[in-house]
Amino acid sequence: MALTDSCKYHGKLLLRRVKSKNAAAREQRDMIRNTAASWGSLARAFHWGLGIAIIGMLAYGW
Repeated sequence: MALTDSCKYHGKLLLRRVKSKNAAAREQRDMIRNTAASWGSLARAFHWGLGIAIIGMLAYGW
């Protein structure tokens, strides 16, 4: 996200994050990758898959 758009608010300069159409399309396409802000969909799928497998093995063992 680029910090390109600015506006004045009570004499202070505030910078807003502006997404271009290409950036939004790239975010949709790259959801599988990890970012600094969140885990990707592949990492989430492995996390929940292993959690379900562990619970299943515990239930099967008892």
